[in-house]
Amino acid sequence: MPGILDGRVALVTGSGRGIGRAVAEALAAAGARVAVNYSRDREGAVETAERVGGGRAYHADVSKREDVHRMAEEIHRDLGKVSILVNNAGVLYPMDLEHYDDKLMWRMVGVNMMGARIHSA
Repeated sequence: MPGILDGRVALVTGSGRGIGRAVAEALAAAGARVAVNYSRDREGAVETAERVGGGRAYHADVSKREDVHRMAEEIHRDLGKVSILVNNAGVLYPMDLEHYDDKLMWRMVGVNMMGARIHSA
């Protein structure tokens, strides 16, 4: 019996480990070709790509529009048009007002909010 997602291409951001890896594996099990995104953990992303059988790891900082566009072009060339997007990438830097860091706060905004916006546009 063919998988429910046979012929579909899925992109899972931040899928080198954790929830992203589990989602990538589930999509692959349902028949999708999975593009694995990472920004820092190349080794983990390559491992995820191997686990999803034929997937591929793509480097991109999801908070940077030019990285996202380049990655989308690479995925389209390698796997086809993305029809499933899972905006999983996220960062968290717990801090209190006494130790507030603008740079880290803007990084969270960039990845957690703008990353989803850039991918969805």
